[in-house]
Amino acid sequence: MISIINYDNKFTTEVTCILDELGLSYKLLTDEVLICKSEIIILPDCSDKKKALRKMQLMNISNVLKIINKKIIGINNGMFLMCSNFVGEGFSGMGLFHSDVYSYSNSIDCEISKDDIVKTKNNSPEFNELCPVYKYKSSNYILSNDNTCFNTIIEDKKISLLDIQNNYFGINLDLCCKSGKSLLQNILGG
Repeated sequence: MISIINYDNKFTTEVTCILDELGLSYKLLTDEVLICKSEIIILPDCSDKKKALRKMQLMNISNVLKIINKKIIGINNGMFLMCSNFVGEGFSGMGLFHSDVYSYSNSIDCEISKDDIVKTKNNSPEFNELCPVYKYKSSNYILSNDNTCFNTIIEDKKISLLDIQNNYFGINLDLCCKSGKSLLQNILGG
């Protein structure tokens, strides 16, 4: 069973539409016991990272995610919630990824060609095929690190686009385009 942590209605709907299009079943959850029974857990994007993290803490979900051995996929801000610290924002994430989150001076909205994406040494074999173009839209970023599978250069910084550490997956790309859906489908194993 795929569970989507329901902390932001707008972005939760975006993920459910993608999963519907892929023909995958899922449940929207905020109950820690049911989350423990899930095979895959998705942390969707969110409009307010601090509010989403607070909701997960109040429902004890952030603690549960730290101790269960399940596939967890963070999408955009969901990925950042999995990181350690939000530099300059005054709060910390869950620490599933040992990376800090930084803010751009202005939000970035661009397309990234597959020629501008670098596969790092940690690239797993199932991600060998890249689509021609990916959409990228974010106000935050994490720097390329030991868990990075794909990175690119934005504003002279080596930015992580896909991180994998054990059962944790972090995607910082727009999933509403065909290439993003393909990447999510690949991670979900379908």
